[in-house]
Amino acid sequence: MTKLPMNEKLESIFVMSYYHLGKLINNCIAGFFKFSSGRWYKIVLSDGESIIEIVEKPNLNNKESNEEFFYPISVYKEIDLTNFGNLVKISEYFWLGKQDESCGLAFKFDNGRCLYVVEIDEEIVLSEKGDIVRMEWQEEERII
Repeated sequence: MTKLPMNEKLESIFVMSYYHLGKLINNCIAGFFKFSSGRWYKIVLSDGESIIEIVEKPNLNNKESNEEFFYPISVYKEIDLTNFGNLVKISEYFWLGKQDESCGLAFKFDNGRCLYVVEIDEEIVLSEKGDIVRMEWQEEERII
């Protein structure tokens, strides 16, 4: 499992969506996170796993396509990243505490802010609001 950089600022978020035959199926199937070191990380939440890997800077490709399957990548602008401090901790959420049923991650910053990256109805959702976390999820600090 790739480790995210501690004590660095989150500078950018890109998201990959999924289209089939021109119809939007999923707003976010993967997130790309750039930290102040300049390194990019891809996060995918799927089938009870939270997968983090180091990647090259993703190419933005949000132009329409006539392809059967289309995976555009665009800048995520819903959250103002200037409000976040340095990343100091990551927690992972598990459905009823089961280690093989990851529901997502919480990035915790030194100024008390949090960024939740969780899977809801087979879609990755990013939010600053803790009420997105479901009661059935149990939080555990992730050793990284």
